[in-house]
Amino acid sequence: MHESTNMRSSRARWLLLLAAVLVGSLLWRSGTPLGRSLPIRPRRAVAFDSRGRRYTPVDPSSVCVIAADDRPLDEVAGLAEDLSYYATTTAMQLLWAERHGYTYRRLRPTPLTDRSISWHRMPLMEQTIKACEWTIFVDSDAFFQRLNMSLDDLRLRWGMHDGVSILWPADSTQPEKSEHGLTRICFGFMIARRTPTTLKIMRDLWTCPDDIPGCEKYKLTSYHEQTAVQQFILPSYREGEDWVAAPADEADGWPHDPRYTWGDQPFHQQDWNKLILIHAWGTSKVDLNDVARRALFRETMLEMTERYEADPRRTKVPGQS
Repeated sequence: MHESTNMRSSRARWLLLLAAVLVGSLLWRSGTPLGRSLPIRPRRAVAFDSRGRRYTPVDPSSVCVIAADDRPLDEVAGLAEDLSYYATTTAMQLLWAERHGYTYRRLRPTPLTDRSISWHRMPLMEQTIKACEWTIFVDSDAFFQRLNMSLDDLRLRWGMHDGVSILWPADSTQPEKSEHGLTRICFGFMIARRTPTTLKIMRDLWTCPDDIPGCEKYKLTSYHEQTAVQQFILPSYREGEDWVAAPADEADGWPHDPRYTWGDQPFHQQDWNKLILIHAWGTSKVDLNDVARRALFRETMLEMTERYEADPRRTKVPGQS
C-alpha cells in the first residue's frame, strides 16, 4: 500500500522539526563539530530607562520556567506525525529555557474538586515563586518564538524594572481598560520576582473566593483567577510600579483566530512575526505546530548565521591562522 503524498509530506515536515530541535540543542548547549563552544548568551549590563529606573541583570541559575500540565508526552518519542500542540509547545519552552541557562519544569497540578481547572496551577506557581528568585509561567498553548531574547531583554523591553514584582501580558481580547482604569491582563504568561508583594498577591488571589464577597463565583465562572485578580486584588497595587502589563501585540498574540480584534483591525491580519510570545488562547489551535516549526527554523538559522558571521575564521581551513 503506497503512502499518499500528503502523508509523506507530513512525515517529512515533522522529521525536519525534530531534527531542527536536536541540532539546535546540540549546537547551542555543547559545541560545533569543529569544537567551537556556543555558550549561553552573556548577561546584560546594568541598564536604566528614560525615567532612570534600574534593570539589574538576572542570574540565570535563579530563573525557573514552569508549565502546569499532566498530559503525557510519550507520542514525541514515537515520532508521531500529528503531534499534539502541547507536545510542540513543551519542546519550544524547554529550548528557550535551555538557551539561556534557566531551569525548566513541567509540573503536575493536583486536581481540585471545588474550583475550575485553571485554578489548579496556582499552588504550583506559589510554591515555585517561594523556591526561585524568578519564576516564568508559560501556559501549555504558548511558547517564545524569539528564542534569542532572554529574561533581561524582556524586562527591559516591557518595563519590568527592579521595583516591579510581576508582569503579565495585556489581554488581546479586551483592549479596553477595566472598571478600575487598569490594563486587563491575561494569565497565560507571567514573570514573577520573589518579593513580599508577589507573595501577597498570589496568596490573596488564592484566598479571594473564600475571603472576599463577590469573588466566590470565580471558582467556577470564567475567567476564573484571571478575572478575580483584576477585580479584587490588583486595584490595591500600582500599575507600572508594583506590576506591569506587556503589550498584547508582543506577548499575547494568536493571529490565527479571527474571532478577536485588536484596535481597529482583526488581530489575525497583523504580522505575527512581531510577536515575541505566541499564545493560542481560546479553542483555536489551528496551525500552532506550523507556526512553531517556522519559528524554530527561523531562529536556528538566525543564530547560526550570527555565529558564523562573527567568526573571523569562517573562510579559513581549520587549523590555519
